[in-house]
Amino acid sequence: GDGELLWSLGSLPASFKEVVADSTREYKILCYGDSHTLGMCALGKVYEPYGRALAAALSQDLGASVEVVVAGHYALPTAELLAQRDEDEVKDGLGNICGGLGHLLKTLDRPPDVVLVMAGANDTGTLTGKNMEELSDSISRLYALPLAHGFKTLALAPLTRPSQKAASLVRRARLAKMLSWWVDDYGESRADDPEQLPRAAFVDPATILLPGPADGADGHWDADTFHLTPKGSRFLGRKLADYVAALLFDTKMPMQYSDEAIEDASGVQLRGIEVWRARPEEKAEAYLGDVEDDFARGELSRRVPTRSLALLMVKPEDVPCVGQEAEFFLSRSAGDAGTLAAVDYAVAWDGGVMACLPQIEDALGLPRGGTAIEIVDLLRWSDDEVMLKVRGASLLQLVAKHPSRRAKGFVVAMLQEVLEWGRFEAEAGIDALEGELATLEHLFGECGELQRRTNLDAAGDFGRTALSERVASVLQTTEPVRMLGVPSGIDESRLRRAAAISHAALAALSVNQRMKLLVQPESLSLRIKHLNEYLGKVRSLLCARLAMGRALDEDDGPNSGSS
Repeated sequence: GDGELLWSLGSLPASFKEVVADSTREYKILCYGDSHTLGMCALGKVYEPYGRALAAALSQDLGASVEVVVAGHYALPTAELLAQRDEDEVKDGLGNICGGLGHLLKTLDRPPDVVLVMAGANDTGTLTGKNMEELSDSISRLYALPLAHGFKTLALAPLTRPSQKAASLVRRARLAKMLSWWVDDYGESRADDPEQLPRAAFVDPATILLPGPADGADGHWDADTFHLTPKGSRFLGRKLADYVAALLFDTKMPMQYSDEAIEDASGVQLRGIEVWRARPEEKAEAYLGDVEDDFARGELSRRVPTRSLALLMVKPEDVPCVGQEAEFFLSRSAGDAGTLAAVDYAVAWDGGVMACLPQIEDALGLPRGGTAIEIVDLLRWSDDEVMLKVRGASLLQLVAKHPSRRAKGFVVAMLQEVLEWGRFEAEAGIDALEGELATLEHLFGECGELQRRTNLDAAGDFGRTALSERVASVLQTTEPVRMLGVPSGIDESRLRRAAAISHAALAALSVNQRMKLLVQPESLSLRIKHLNEYLGKVRSLLCARLAMGRALDEDDGPNSGSS
């Protein structure tokens, strides 16, 4: 699987065999597609088909001999692949000669046990809303060819490219969704006659190969921003082995990212923070160099993965706290073009999750913290206007600003989630934390009563809505969000309520004080400590103001005049 690179594939189709001498089982797999299937790397100087790693991984996993046949055509659009499907010789953009898919299915020396089809990458660069259905139909007809011949089929969406603009990424995501619907429809028709119709499954490689630096070095994407590196192709082949094995033995397909989702009017799934959490970790060292000092200072945690998100920069007063919902109207005419692109990017790549940070005037650099928000509803009035509803899911700490996904018009930054339970909480214990929370609740109530008596609310809003109501709202909003880092022996419901009280109190503070705590995010015990300190000061100031008012009233009383 990780042998020497191939300077040429030779004649097509190419064959990669892994032989297990003492096994009587043999499997044959056909991988058909475009230059991604052929494994073109470094502008055609070397080749590393994903089928090569697929053969090695399957053979090792199954303890059986496996032959993977790789066939395809460089730079040919899907319509051409379909039109020449039965031709015995199809000449591609590099002059390679290979038979069409229909011809291959009829002429292989033995029938394949599974056929993988991936096409469409050469069409996505010109993909529009108008031609999307036509392209989906052409790719689906290629999927249908091996099924019509009675072969199990793994239908792959076309690979994307890390340099694509956000709008193109969204269109590709919509195309992938349409292709998955076709496979779903086929599966429903097969349910009536499962013995006669072969099984099909769908995989979107975008859930396996995430966008990253297209530098051709040690990443997955080649410097041409279109093809995979040898490492990326091997990674794809190894990951696809599990899906192929499930087809071979008619077992449950490996889980891709969560199917539980909200869809916008275009059918694009908006998945939650669990999808982002399932992304492979992005090593901070790749962008920051030596980060040992950051770990030593506690600015980074080795317990928490670092991953990147698109940033949603809004006015400080509009940043939602954890457990709050917010709505944003975005319009290109109002200067929100970059923000619209960031939203599209988040939907296409990160399950509709973004990092919401305050836009602070004259600030040097980005704030160090903010809120992870999930898009829970998205209404597209047009390509230029969007109504966005989000909810705060967790606190985030910025690790570093970096252009890891070559996004245009918006910033993608590396972040870590802030765990509610850490070293300080473990030292204090849940009982002590709840004692501090009782103090917080008492202070909040006192500040609310003092505000009602003084009509002074510059420090926050503690009187109009009871803290208990705020906490109930936070608990309801965050109920779908899994808490990270909860140790065994700790009642999660107690910890969840404790966190909800702190977030509800934080949301009630004045904008300036709220931002101070949000942009320097802390775990639960430190947050409670600073909330209690602030509320204690507010109570003292309000008590002083109330006493001053009483003194003034007494001075202005009927007996206050001079004798």
